[in-house]
Amino acid sequence: MNDDELIHLLANPFHMVRKKKIFEEEITTDDRILQLLQNKYPKLGIHKEDYDHLIPKIENLIIDTIIQNIVSKIIHSIDG
Repeated sequence: MNDDELIHLLANPFHMVRKKKIFEEEITTDDRILQLLQNKYPKLGIHKEDYDHLIPKIENLIIDTIIQNIVSKIIHSIDG
């Protein structure tokens, strides 16, 4: 066979099939939150050990804020 007979088989001779990146570990939500905190506060140097210590405090702060907002809405609805 010559090249003229095979040319119709080549849709795009310059197209290269790239290998998919295989991640050894799946990125977890905690990893993404840690990356966001590191990007938000680069000067603080937050590490995984710090994150494990900080996340319960952040969770408690969020819960306290939500409770305070609910209480404020209830008090406002009673007064108003």
